[in-house]
Amino acid sequence: MAKATAKRSSASSKKRPVKSGSSKKAATPKKVAAPKKKRATDKAAAPKKTAAPKKTVAPKKTATKKTAPPKKTAPEKAAAKVAPNRAAPLQKTARKKAAARTTAAPARKASLTKATTPPPSPRVRGPKDADPRTEDVADKAAALRAALAGGDAQDLLEAASSAQLALAFRDTDKMIGLSPVRPELLDELEGLLVEALEAARDRGGPTFALAGAQLLWRDRRTSTASPCAHLVEAALRHDPFGEAAYLRALLSFWGHGVPQNHAEAIEWHARAAQNGHPEAAFELYAMYGQGIGTEPNEKASHDWLVRAAERGNARALANLGGMYFTGNAVERDVTKGITYYQRAAEAGHGRAAAVLGVVYARGDEVSADEDKARSFFSLAEELGFDWETLAEAQGLEPARYVTN
Repeated sequence: MAKATAKRSSASSKKRPVKSGSSKKAATPKKVAAPKKKRATDKAAAPKKTAAPKKTVAPKKTATKKTAPPKKTAPEKAAAKVAPNRAAPLQKTARKKAAARTTAAPARKASLTKATTPPPSPRVRGPKDADPRTEDVADKAAALRAALAGGDAQDLLEAASSAQLALAFRDTDKMIGLSPVRPELLDELEGLLVEALEAARDRGGPTFALAGAQLLWRDRRTSTASPCAHLVEAALRHDPFGEAAYLRALLSFWGHGVPQNHAEAIEWHARAAQNGHPEAAFELYAMYGQGIGTEPNEKASHDWLVRAAERGNARALANLGGMYFTGNAVERDVTKGITYYQRAAEAGHGRAAAVLGVVYARGDEVSADEDKARSFFSLAEELGFDWETLAEAQGLEPARYVTN
């Protein structure tokens, strides 16, 4: 039966050109068939000459997928002459599949671009010419709100630290001739900052309470003095190293958030020093030595100085170096004085390093050593101390000790 239908279809295909009676229609298939054969023979017969141009044309064909389906359906045109009713549905389905492929590709690209695009900013930006300082304040406020909404104690502390830095910069605007940012925005930011630090205290305990208090003490704003004192009180509940007691003493000494009371400051410094706080011990040395909050007491002053130096306080080490080098309040001992100066310089005391530079440059009580002098002058410069002014005051030529 298959053979019979094939013969009938082939017979019908031969009769149709005759029925049409038009020579033009009979001629057109020949003209269309001829170039197709030539193209096939060109591809097979002359690959050497046309290899290079055909390779360059290939991407154009792949780029225009819409023109490719008609060329591939050339056999379908021949099949249409044999069975037109069957060929038409095949062409339609092929075109639908090709259209589906061409429309599917952009959808994939769009999904990739969505995945790689960063999420939009949570805050709506203002006009392009908006003041960047105002935008920065708004950004810091948005970060604080986000941390308050779902952040932990560390997130809150970091957002507060960033906001505090922004407020410190805004304090300098007037000094450098910039118009101030709207006060209500700065007040809002400051309020959010305090709220974030209090939340960090509640979520993180005394350690974060101390960190928040130290952050507020850094700028010593009158508007945040009371919150600073409250955070210190919370930090005192667990204060193994005397950090909170030392800060509480500073609040009493300066009257920041609490009434000014020097005698009370000595009590808090003593409590911190007993827990090993070196700066508190140094403050006691100064207060007993000058009679601030108490009667002057040279022995107590010297004892606290030694304790501060033993705990590595750079100022205490430098002071002891000067005492022993000059014999002030102690028996003179140049070797011990140089040792204390050197320890102070290693602890970050710039003036102590500069003094050692002068000692070795001039050969005071030691053998002159320009290399050592140059080394100590260089260290003083690294620590931010103006050693050249000190050297000139001692009759030295700084250019001689400058290192490249």
